[in-house]
Amino acid sequence: MAVKAVVALLLLMLPSSAPRLLCGVELITSNIMEMFVKLDCPDLYTRHKKCCTEHGVCYVFRKPYHECDRNYCGCVYKIAGKAGGTCQTHGENFCNLVKDTGRNVYHLHGRR
Repeated sequence: MAVKAVVALLLLMLPSSAPRLLCGVELITSNIMEMFVKLDCPDLYTRHKKCCTEHGVCYVFRKPYHECDRNYCGCVYKIAGKAGGTCQTHGENFCNLVKDTGRNVYHLHGRR
């Protein structure tokens, strides 16, 4: 449990300029999400990164994955829904990606 706490603290302490999203999904999906946000919705990047970090920490602490995914989707809908258009579409797609791929990553780390 101490290792998980250290990992969670490190995730929270990452500088805001760190280049990667840590959404609790595998790296290829995270990189694709980052690319779309940076290209199409640059004003939302910092807030989306916060949603991702919270989701990753939720997985690290082994909260139920459906709860983590629901919180991530709510966070993304809140920021992307206000932006509308392409950003809203990306938010909806990212939510689905996290639901579809995140649980596989979650289960790789064992069960409570």
